[in-house]
Amino acid sequence: CIYFGQAWKGIHQSNATSGQSDGPLHARDFTDMYDASCLNGWTMGNIATTPSDLVRFYHATFAAGTVISADSLAQMQNWEDLTDGFDTNVPYGLGLFRQKIKLPLKGKSCNGFDSVCKCLVILGIGGCIFEAETLSHAGLDYGSGFPILGFLPALNLSFALGSNSGEMTIGMNFTLGTLENSKMPNSLECPLLAAAVQAQLPGFPEFSCSSSF
Repeated sequence: CIYFGQAWKGIHQSNATSGQSDGPLHARDFTDMYDASCLNGWTMGNIATTPSDLVRFYHATFAAGTVISADSLAQMQNWEDLTDGFDTNVPYGLGLFRQKIKLPLKGKSCNGFDSVCKCLVILGIGGCIFEAETLSHAGLDYGSGFPILGFLPALNLSFALGSNSGEMTIGMNFTLGTLENSKMPNSLECPLLAAAVQAQLPGFPEFSCSSSF
């Protein structure tokens, strides 16, 4: 996959390390992307794909077991907590993260789906959350990527969100400030999983994607 042309580089990108956003300013100049290749990336697998093909690949890997051997998959899940860099204390195997997803639900009952739903209700006060372990390794490249991606063993369910915006996807739709762009994929995690889980489990409690913990 070779990328030709140029990508926007705005003043908001130059301030990315400050942790502050300049707001939705227009781009000031270009970053030359000519001959930029995914082969130049850091620890990349160099695979360009679509969301539908990626969830099929995840299902074939983790559920069907048709991509690699069971022994190889077991070695990938030999977890050790990361102690340096990003995502410290997150279990990491061979190219694979193990993380927990927690999302708020409406109502005060799990409707019988206790394996991925937890409720704490005392005297009518409280609520429920969706809680499940995910196996994943997101991927990003120039202008696009899959910031939300994974396999839920408890539901035998794979999910993927392709995006051409976000904190690390340089170019394409990088027209907002750094913080605004980084929030965009994260804001879609709940709606994406809500649609996938409720399609897999009819009768599962409704997600409350406008809520936060």
